Amino acid sequence: MGAFDSALTCGPRLRAALLASDEVRAKVDRIFPVTSRIDEALPFVAFYRAGMSEDSVKCAIGPQSAIYEFQIYSETWEEGLEIADRMVETLSGFVDDAIRSIRLANATEDYYDAAKAYVQIISFTVKTRK
Repeated sequence: MGAFDSALTCGPRLRAALLASDEVRAKVDRIFPVTSRIDEALPFVAFYRAGMSEDSVKCAIGPQSAIYEFQIYSETWEEGLEIADRMVETLSGFVDDAIRSIRLANATEDYYDAAKAYVQIISFTVKTRK
């Protein structure tokens, strides 16, 4: 596999897709991998790979799958929902030369008192081509 071709390393591709979306960037342009930047100005997005597996195909290892979780920190609940909606619209159905499919797996929400932020948490299942 080449650089960023495995489910392990699809994060940069997902981040690039979000930052390439005018709709997403109109609301948030700070999307950080694996962060705990609670001192950041709102809104911002933190994301990480929450799990990974390899599919078996007969006697070989087939495509891989990963769960990527995005945490959207915002001043208001409504703003977080709007950002989450734009991100879901951008990533749902996204494919490229390494990503075979991506689909929404889960969505939850919370309030993070230390940051005085509402948090929308959306998870996607990413399947690779190899």
